[in-house]
Amino acid sequence: MSEQKSDRRVERTKDAIRAVFKDMVCELPYEKITVKEIAERAGINRNTFYLHYDSPDDVLHEIQTEHQAVFNRLTQ
Repeated sequence: MSEQKSDRRVERTKDAIRAVFKDMVCELPYEKITVKEIAERAGINRNTFYLHYDSPDDVLHEIQTEHQAVFNRLTQ
């Protein structure tokens, strides 16, 4: 049972990180996006960010991969 709670917390945290990242991409040049700012806006600390991602590039890559998977399903 605790595994399910942990998974939900992880998903909520990752969802928050991705949502903040998407907002920041619309507001700032990509080079200006920092882990510190992502963490502050997502309401987490930097260590939590690093539990899930190595860098903002990893967040971008994950979002791109998710969108590619959806596209591939729709075009098959």
